[in-house]
Amino acid sequence: MAQARFEKKKTISITDLPLIVFGGIDPVTQVLLKNAFEEAFNKDQCLSAWRKCGAVPLARSVLNSPDIRHEVILNPNKTINEEMDPEGYKLLEIESSNHQSCDFLSSFGFDGRQLRLDVPRKSTKKYNLNQPQSKARIEQIQKAQSAGQMLHVTHGQHLNSDDFFATRAKTNCDQEVKDLEKKKKELIHKKKKHDEAVRLLESKGEPTDNNLKNDFSADDMTLLASWKAGKTVKGKKADLLLLYNDNPMPKPPIAWTTEDEQRLTELKTEAITFKDTAMDVALKQSANAVKANISELDDKQALELLEALNQWQTTASNDTTTTTTHAAGESSGLL
Repeated sequence: MAQARFEKKKTISITDLPLIVFGGIDPVTQVLLKNAFEEAFNKDQCLSAWRKCGAVPLARSVLNSPDIRHEVILNPNKTINEEMDPEGYKLLEIESSNHQSCDFLSSFGFDGRQLRLDVPRKSTKKYNLNQPQSKARIEQIQKAQSAGQMLHVTHGQHLNSDDFFATRAKTNCDQEVKDLEKKKKELIHKKKKHDEAVRLLESKGEPTDNNLKNDFSADDMTLLASWKAGKTVKGKKADLLLLYNDNPMPKPPIAWTTEDEQRLTELKTEAITFKDTAMDVALKQSANAVKANISELDDKQALELLEALNQWQTTASNDTTTTTTHAAGESSGLL
């Protein structure tokens, strides 16, 4: 079409794109174009491409391809892990050859650094498989921002509901820790400034036009004006005195309590438990719904519920007995 248009001194525009892609007769030159899209993306072509990359049928054959990206996997003792990537030694040989060639160029006055490359290296620690419901696994799931990162964390294993809900609970826990730490910092800062302002007034008295020049420095007035205004202010001493006199005496700051500190410590140290997760909330809602509508259950549903409750009671009794026996054994050992 380009040749035919050229001969007729015509050009190709963006509006000709559908004709180029899907074929047909060019209305300008009457040239017949093939359906390029059909030739490239017909069923046989797509299945062939998908078969090569292991998508249809779903397989991992692509991992055996010689074109797959390889890395030098290093063990903790810095030796090469051939099991995880057998091409590691070959990559190091290529790197060594590259470095020698670049050094050779540099010896003749060229900038060999422009062509110098290092092969990709990874530590085996990066590929350690974390145990489900472990702290490390939950933290990595929490940080995963894409499907690829999630696949790396789980190593293709199923993401069970415990991991999922624990991760969401940890996110909420981290946010609460962040909020509490911010609150703690603000309260301590306000308490410090309040104490400094009170001590200053006790030692020098109230600032006035008469004693401003000799008794109060610029830092003193900045402290007092900021204390009364509830925010950091700056300016000349006379302006700060006006601001100090125009604002009422602030109330004593709210203290950071031992209960607040205990809550912050618990959030930082305690593990995520089921009671902290959204699953627990959903379970309680379901239990309340069953309790409110228990009269609507048929005989089969009621029997299944009763059996489940009996099993729960038996399990709870066994756990209590085991805990009591264990505690008694520890006590007798101490005695």
